[in-house]
Amino acid sequence: MISNLGNGLILFALLCATFGMVVGLASGWMKREAGIDWVQWAVRGFFSSMLLANLAMVFALVTHDFSVKYVAQVGSRATPLLYTVVSLWSALEGSILFWGLILATYVLAFATVHRHEHRPYM
Repeated sequence: MISNLGNGLILFALLCATFGMVVGLASGWMKREAGIDWVQWAVRGFFSSMLLANLAMVFALVTHDFSVKYVAQVGSRATPLLYTVVSLWSALEGSILFWGLILATYVLAFATVHRHEHRPYM
């Protein structure tokens, strides 16, 4: 169940990122600021879904849900809690998930800080 939730959140993040990119490029190309608000919502959706996907993976690691392939690869019941949580980025799949969250954080920070500046270029 956690793996289905995580996959759904990742697909939603991909959808938000793609939607934001297409609307942002189309708005810039047509020189209209109407799409900026939609892009802001897409950025928030991208960040939220990446955060929730990371939390779902950490929950699966902490609860030792070995039905999740990644947990079965890197998880162990004998590992202390701190190292279990940090094992999120110990292999390629978890590392990509974690870096997706970092990217989403930077995009959200940029979009939030500069939301009122240079609207035609956002």
